[in-house]
Amino acid sequence: MQARPARAAGFEIVTRSTAVGGPSWRPEHSHDDFELSYIEQGSLDFRTDRGAHGARLGECIVIPPGMANQPRLSGRITQLHLSADRVREAREALTRGALTRGALGDAALGDAALRRGDQRSAAVTCFAPDSTTTRLMSLLASCARELPPGDPQLDALVDACTLSVLPRAAATRRRSPETRIRTAIAFIEANLRAPIAVADMAEAAGLSRYVFLRQFKAQTGTTPYRYLLERRLDCARELLLSGDHSVLSVALELEFKDPGRFSRAFRQRFAQAPSQLLKK
Repeated sequence: MQARPARAAGFEIVTRSTAVGGPSWRPEHSHDDFELSYIEQGSLDFRTDRGAHGARLGECIVIPPGMANQPRLSGRITQLHLSADRVREAREALTRGALTRGALGDAALGDAALRRGDQRSAAVTCFAPDSTTTRLMSLLASCARELPPGDPQLDALVDACTLSVLPRAAATRRRSPETRIRTAIAFIEANLRAPIAVADMAEAAGLSRYVFLRQFKAQTGTTPYRYLLERRLDCARELLLSGDHSVLSVALELEFKDPGRFSRAFRQRFAQAPSQLLKK
């Protein structure tokens, strides 16, 4: 990844783009601050000890302090690194602005990660920002490339972006079961090539595992695992029909560690062996 930083008190702005040679998984690392990434082009994926996460064009993803992660960028992003003190000051400003404590409790830059000694308890948050946050992050991305480090305009924009991201909890808590399952499905679609588990899907939906399994089955007529399997098989079929991939490479790319199991599942779904598609 190529990076251009702009640093100031309590924050750092970094613009990154895919390095020469294309996207690849970078070494595992962690930060002492919040890492808010806005996807300007392409996609950004993370591997963490809590599963795989990803964001696409126009989305944001927050990695909390202390969480070891391994990123893979395909495109261009702007990252805003925020110290816990900077976030705390923004939250206090929002509180003085008469927002209720409940509206802040589950915010993307949440309470848990601000408590001393409890930084690792916060979860990765991926979300589609509202129009205000989108405009602010786009403007921040442009200004970070054009303005010199230390420019007060950058400082003001960082505050505006932070304030726009914080009060997300009220909307999150009001999400209907249908919306939560759609979020989980979007998470699955974004991670067909990543090692994800039902627990990761439930976390994306903001539900316990038990409630998630019940609601997913009620709304889709199938289990989360079955849905993931069938979508991976559908994707595998498209790749094989393109003629640019071998059966083994497709199986491994879509997280089928056992080629024999992949072939059996493929035959069960499409009534033909995956190798037959290569002959067409």
